[in-house]
Amino acid sequence: MVAGYYGTITEIPDATTIINDSETIDDVVYDISYLQEQEDFVEVDGVGYNSLAKAITVIETSGTMKLTATPEIQKVAVNIPSGKEITFDLNGYTYSTTQSITNNGTLIIDDLSNSQKGTLSTEENINLIVNNSNMTINSGNIQKTSSQGYAITTPGTLSIKNINLQSSGTAILTGNGQVTIDDGTFKSDNVMQAYKVTINGGTFESTGTTITAGAKYSSNNIIINGGNFKSKTGNAIYLNYATVTINDGNFESESGTGIMIFQGTLNINGGKVKGVNGISNDGYDLSVLTIEDVDIEASNVGIIFNRKYGTGANINISLLGGKIRGGVYGVQLSNLSNANQYLMVGEKKEELNNVNPSIIGGSYGIYNSASNVKFYNGVLKGTSAGYYGTITEIPDATTIIN
Repeated sequence: MVAGYYGTITEIPDATTIINDSETIDDVVYDISYLQEQEDFVEVDGVGYNSLAKAITVIETSGTMKLTATPEIQKVAVNIPSGKEITFDLNGYTYSTTQSITNNGTLIIDDLSNSQKGTLSTEENINLIVNNSNMTINSGNIQKTSSQGYAITTPGTLSIKNINLQSSGTAILTGNGQVTIDDGTFKSDNVMQAYKVTINGGTFESTGTTITAGAKYSSNNIIINGGNFKSKTGNAIYLNYATVTINDGNFESESGTGIMIFQGTLNINGGKVKGVNGISNDGYDLSVLTIEDVDIEASNVGIIFNRKYGTGANINISLLGGKIRGGVYGVQLSNLSNANQYLMVGEKKEELNNVNPSIIGGSYGIYNSASNVKFYNGVLKGTSAGYYGTITEIPDATTIIN
């Protein structure tokens, strides 16, 4: 590129663009760069403006600013001030920037064009969208190619109705505000660091960890009602001091564990889990797993729980329903030997059933090494035996039939 500079100009005055040209002085050709007023690319109530800041200023309390063209890459930060409610209609065009778009008021991002090609993008190491207040994304595309910073960071309240988001690094960092996602496509190295999040649907794909749920010393509550979550090498869900409730959805790791519990509580009421291993606690205590219904399919082990670390605090697994299948073992346990550490299969009821839950392993349904296992209902299946090791408790007046 012909230019009077090398590298990146990170900021220029609002409503200007850099013009690169050449000039001959004393028979020597010089590359030159200078600033020029840019053309209008956004309108409010039919009046054109050549910067988002100008468009935001003329909106007194609420209104819509609509892109009417794709401008040059913008190098000016954008701020939605407190007290204003602004709809940003991408209108099929692209707004690329080197500076953050920060919302301190109410911001609605939409693409009302027929093409649905409207895009917010950056190649810089910045947080592209910073939401400190209330934001809704109804439609549009978000692209971030740098692995540093986030496509969206949201300490505030965020509602995503639909979106096509592609990012390097971690795409979304949530905070103390409630985040609700209804639909969309999310692709990134790691899609989301989630704290207070409800996911009702969407497609989430990562090369690493798809959803990291929680962080130490934070109040974390994640509810997943549906969606498809897939990781190539990591986990579809990674619990990190969080409470996660899964009511439906598909969770898959191509070469790892579908759902990993570092420390936290996982409640599963429906859905499918697939991976080399289905669910694991990674050897840590303070892990609670309750399954009412699930379909787990693993090439190695459906559920692995063991205690390698910690002081012997709670590790509770209650398998109350569903089908758990592993190529080697359905469930593998080790060192869950304290009174507050156990696996419970089925609910303790007067009426017995030998169908649900169903735990199936290529070798053993349950492989138990020095752990407490309470077998109240359901069926254990394996080509060698239904279980290996000791069943420590069964209902009164019953016996195990092998």
